Amino acid sequence: MAFTSEDIEEALAQMSPYKTPGSNGYGDGFYQKHWKLVNEEIRGVKVARRGPRINHLLFADDCMIFYRSIISEWNSVKSLLDMYENALGQKLNRHKTYVFFSSNTSCGSKDLIGKDADVVAYGSFERYLGLPSLVAMLGNFWWGKNNDRKGIHWKSWDCLAGAKNNGGLGFRRLEDFNMALLGKHVWRFLNDPTSLVAQVSSLGIEARVSDLIIPGLKVWNEKLIRDHFGDEEAEMICSMPISKREGEDKMIWIHSNDGKFNVKSAYHMARDIRRREEGEGVGGVKEAARWRKLWNLNISGATKHFLWRACTNYLSTKALLLKKKVGKDDMCPICKSESEAILHALWQCTVVNDVFEGPFIL
Repeated sequence: MAFTSEDIEEALAQMSPYKTPGSNGYGDGFYQKHWKLVNEEIRGVKVARRGPRINHLLFADDCMIFYRSIISEWNSVKSLLDMYENALGQKLNRHKTYVFFSSNTSCGSKDLIGKDADVVAYGSFERYLGLPSLVAMLGNFWWGKNNDRKGIHWKSWDCLAGAKNNGGLGFRRLEDFNMALLGKHVWRFLNDPTSLVAQVSSLGIEARVSDLIIPGLKVWNEKLIRDHFGDEEAEMICSMPISKREGEDKMIWIHSNDGKFNVKSAYHMARDIRRREEGEGVGGVKEAARWRKLWNLNISGATKHFLWRACTNYLSTKALLLKKKVGKDDMCPICKSESEAILHALWQCTVVNDVFEGPFIL
């Protein structure tokens, strides 16, 4: 039986406005007062044909409002924001407010809403959370760039975000980390049909491994598998031995020891996939062993970092500074006979040799 808008409005009027708010944070009193605005003027979006409409999502300190790119719905959103500002006495920060448009939105609608909104507008979700600018801020902080100092970026952030046993510093690459966090939602969707993402998608997760097995014969239904999967995936599935115990289906994350999903292992998997796609070279076993020896040395962290800089060729010697167009020559300022490269400054310079060969007092 389908319920009309009038039926829902009548039911809302009979509810107590002071009951505990629902999972979206809004109580019955809000819907009683603003039902027309919520029900008709802001339709929201669907991600699946049978899924419910979503017109807002609340995060820790963010709120996303979904509406059609027509001026009437934008006016409804604007009146809702004005109501919020008047109720709380807080003005919306226009510099931190963004409008995102789907790819099929006309340029006229974008310009009309963008000018009326007076906020920063982007064409898609690719810059949501400001990942590119955030990476730039992290790089500037690491290389000491501020209002007084320009700072030299000796290595790209991708190099710094490499694993320690591959010559990096182990920083998290934000794009890969964000992908791992999204994977957590996918895992929840597959294992918890009561979650919000599962209800919104309404894609159905009723399929089971047993559906791919011929009943009674306990062999894979190769035709069915090849009809629904690619060649590589089909070969992998058909090569798996079928259990004789006929146990229940369950999801297992093969990248962790306990079979449960965790963001750390998903991050490393996303990083490895990106490397393969970009053709990025990975050091061999011997190189990884050398880096592990360096990081396992019983010395201070600052000394390890200095050695890492020397091994990755970015100590601020005169030879490297000249490549960055800093200074007029690369001559060693001590011996004044050779170029001050890293190997010369740490080992080959005659003055350095005198230091190594001289007596030490312990």
